[in-house]
Order: sequence, then structure tokens, then C-alpha cells
Amino acid sequence: MPKHAETITSETVIDWVMTTYPSTVSVFLHWRMQCVGCPIARFESIADACLMHQRPVGPFLTELRMAAAEVIPEQL
Repeated sequence: MPKHAETITSETVIDWVMTTYPSTVSVFLHWRMQCVGCPIARFESIADACLMHQRPVGPFLTELRMAAAEVIPEQL
């Protein structure tokens, strides 16, 4: 997995993840997490969202990192 995707941790803010790596939006939708378009996503961490939606952090984080690794932003 490319190193840049490892910058996504359980404490990373959701909005930053979806803005920096648009390919991760589909992961939130796949896991039926209502973070896409949610105003709280600007402040909420991945761990908080997983707790709120009763999803396991580890597997969700792995899938986010895999999706982020598919597209490397030009600024990295």
C-alpha cells in the first residue's frame, strides 16, 4: 500500500479523508455510514463515526486506505 494512504488513521477527520481522497466516498456508502454530506463530518474522526454507526474500526480503516491508495493526489 502506498505510504500516503497510511496517513489515514482512526483519528483522522472524515471530511479531510473524503476531500483528499474522493475515492473513499464509496467506502462510506458501502458501509452504510451517513457521513457523506453530514455537517458533523467536518469535525468527526473515523473512530467516532465507527462508534456512532456501530462499525468495526479496523476493517473499515483498511478499506478506506485501500480506496485512498487507488488515486494519488497530485500534491503528494
